[in-house]
Amino acid sequence: MVLAGGREMVVERLAEGYLLREPRNRTDSAATATRPPAALSLRFLGDGTPTMLLNGRSLPLTLRLAELLTVLSLHPEGLTGERLGRLLYGDDGNQATVRGEIHRLRALIGTDVLTTRPYRLAAAVDSDFGSVRRALRVGRVEDALRACRGPLLPRSEKPEIRELRDELTAGLRGAVLEAQDVDLLHAFAGDPLAAGDLEVHERLVELLPPGDPRLGPVLFRRARLRRDWGLGPARR
Repeated sequence: MVLAGGREMVVERLAEGYLLREPRNRTDSAATATRPPAALSLRFLGDGTPTMLLNGRSLPLTLRLAELLTVLSLHPEGLTGERLGRLLYGDDGNQATVRGEIHRLRALIGTDVLTTRPYRLAAAVDSDFGSVRRALRVGRVEDALRACRGPLLPRSEKPEIRELRDELTAGLRGAVLEAQDVDLLHAFAGDPLAAGDLEVHERLVELLPPGDPRLGPVLFRRARLRRDWGLGPARR
């Protein structure tokens, strides 16, 4: 189409409406085709503010956009608007809400990074929660623990986020307890995921030898947890 001032624009149809953009010449198209994918780094574990880097540049994130990025990163093949709505909002997912969030995210990271039909991230995504998940799946418990800085988006109650958060917490906890490695267990006991886990501290007291300098602080934390649970003092 031609604008009032004579400027020629291309109209691109999107799921949520239309996008006006300048036409590309063949040289621009060839450069785009050979350009490496964008690098997207997501750090969503822990109680701090979720952070994102796009090609090394920090971009501000709201919790809703972090939730959307998490779900999209878990489904690199792409999602329909209906499926994305169910994963984020359950059976009551509102398509208008999903389209609004998609529009805001595309405005932030670019239409070439978040594509439509289906909705997908056309980027090389590196995430801390993805690193933990992959390490657990291949049995690299120490690597998983090192990559974990706490729960995934702890303020989020979206179905897909809750499910992944529980999966990572339970998977890491089970793998550490099964390993019977006192150093690994001690590191996990200091992680925010295990701060209130009485079983972890009980097991650590059993494994630490007498005279180990780590035993005293662990005994103190175990005693506090037993009081919180309404239990009496332990023998050791």
